[in-house]
Amino acid sequence: LALINVYRRLPYSLAWWAFTFPLAAISNATMQYHTISNGRFPASICGGLLALATALVGYNIIKSAHGMRKGTLIPLHIVHINL
Repeated sequence: LALINVYRRLPYSLAWWAFTFPLAAISNATMQYHTISNGRFPASICGGLLALATALVGYNIIKSAHGMRKGTLIPLHIVHINL
């Protein structure tokens, strides 16, 4: 959370997908812990993390599709194809 303002200024790239796995994994772990603890762990935390993970995946899908359409998803100076 301390770096959120820094992340907001960064341009979108495929590297943003790296944030989805850890968030989805912690969301899954909290749901499993809720089940194992017989409901003593708050379901609202599970739902909040799941909603956040879903929103982040959705954001990445939209931004990736937009980048593919514009041709900016993978910068051409990175791609080296020898034909």
